[in-house]
Amino acid sequence: MVRRFLLQCLLLSMPLVALVALVAVVDPYDLFGEHGPVPGALKKKNLYQSGRTMPFSYGCAINTKTGATSGVVFRDLAVTEDKPFQPDLTNVSVIDCEGAAVASLKNKHPRAGRIVLDGETRQLRPAADERIALEGRGALERAPGMNSSPFTYGCEVEPRSGRIVSIQTAL
Repeated sequence: MVRRFLLQCLLLSMPLVALVALVAVVDPYDLFGEHGPVPGALKKKNLYQSGRTMPFSYGCAINTKTGATSGVVFRDLAVTEDKPFQPDLTNVSVIDCEGAAVASLKNKHPRAGRIVLDGETRQLRPAADERIALEGRGALERAPGMNSSPFTYGCEVEPRSGRIVSIQTAL
């Protein structure tokens, strides 16, 4: 009878023991030393922010029929101290750049049905030799009736003259 009681106590305590073991392995508060899969520097970065807030964004995938959540993604929006990139766009035409990307795709795929550029993915960044790079994504219907294929495009522009220096597309 005592043996049965002790066995039941052991079985009931297993979830608590498993939880303590998991905390000891991950050890977010560094209670058990520097071991475990999470490096000490990352723990300190995530837990000790000197009272500052940490900006983040998140995305959530929801099944609209059942209302069930199938996934969540968190992104750290760390604020950088660097000066933001602010190019002189006086002579630069985004439409010319994107038009050159579309023309390049039409040359590579002459039977293309539809080419759609996603304006939400458009990004400007600094390029070599003080040029401006425009990058983005889109979808290409290689021939009428075919499924669309995603592609990326990139364009480098000389900001003083507005001349397109190079254009790249990749499926």
